[in-house]
Amino acid sequence: MGGSGPNAYPPGSASDCEDIRFKASVNSPQPEALDDLEVGDVLTISATDDEEGIIVWNDDEEVGTLTGTMVAKMLNCMQSEYIFQATVLEISEGYCLVQVELA
Repeated sequence: MGGSGPNAYPPGSASDCEDIRFKASVNSPQPEALDDLEVGDVLTISATDDEEGIIVWNDDEEVGTLTGTMVAKMLNCMQSEYIFQATVLEISEGYCLVQVELA
């Protein structure tokens, strides 16, 4: 991504990136990963290899992905070296709700 192509985004401004905070359901959650989670756990966030999606991790174990309107903005900020985390708010069978914010 960066400066060209249909999916390119300009670098995020500091205030835009610092204001990112939202709740999201983890998509395609991995059952084994959910079994290892507890409410309050802090998970790491990284871009997918193609830098068009967001992956949520518990240590080295993939929990699932994030989608939605904030993903493009987050990816833009991550290219500008901002680091985000996801705190587990709720877990039930096949479902995980997280709070996403700057780490």
